[in-house]
Amino acid sequence: MFLTTGGRGSWVAANRVSEEGFLGERHKPFATGGDPNRPRFEVEGIVPPGITDERQEDRLRLLDSLD
Repeated sequence: MFLTTGGRGSWVAANRVSEEGFLGERHKPFATGGDPNRPRFEVEGIVPPGITDERQEDRLRLLDSLD
């Protein structure tokens, strides 16, 4: 579904955009997948395997100590 916003060639995509269109693979939108409202929501591929919550918190504390 597209909505015109006035003017020639101007429009807004009002549906879920999940492809890069003519821009190419490099511009494909990032999709989180899943439901962010779930208590244990995780985005796949962001945190490497084996990184526990405790280890992630340790990393954040280390980063805070450097600032």
